[in-house]
Amino acid sequence: MQSTYSGFFFVTLKPWEDRRKKSELYPEIKSRLNRLLVQMPQGMAFAFSPPAIPGAGTSGDITFVLEDRSGGDPDLLSTNVTAFLNAARKRPELAQLSTTFQPSVPQVYIDVDLERALKQGVAVSDIYQTIQTFMGGSFVNYFNRFGREWQVYIQAEGEYRANLENLGQFYVRNGSQQMVPLSGLTR
Repeated sequence: MQSTYSGFFFVTLKPWEDRRKKSELYPEIKSRLNRLLVQMPQGMAFAFSPPAIPGAGTSGDITFVLEDRSGGDPDLLSTNVTAFLNAARKRPELAQLSTTFQPSVPQVYIDVDLERALKQGVAVSDIYQTIQTFMGGSFVNYFNRFGREWQVYIQAEGEYRANLENLGQFYVRNGSQQMVPLSGLTR
């Protein structure tokens, strides 16, 4: 999953023999934690079972994409996502349902000047990749350390991403290996 501002924490519990009370069992701890996490207005957080195999879920993970092909506004999609999740939660074979869709997240439209990019020898895909990296982040690769698999992302520091005017501080390499500022390629 590629998204900005996401993270995972693995918590090691006391050994089984040290957790005899019902309140100390994993399902109880997870349930209690989820009740607390759902109250956080700063973001979406939830507890789930760790993967049995690194990179794979403990059961059959399912990813579903719900699209609005009618061109409606985010409120229409939000209403339908909520209705879909409510219906899915009634299914006993589905658990831990969540969505990364957040219609209240601000969006910015950046108009790339294609003619200017062509004249300066800059690939449009490089412009979009640089904007994606600046504004959100880009996945680079995986690496293993401490017996775990880690994901590597690059992105600008938060203070630079918060202001669209900082886009001019980022550059794209053109076909002649010269650095061209993004501010000269966008409107």
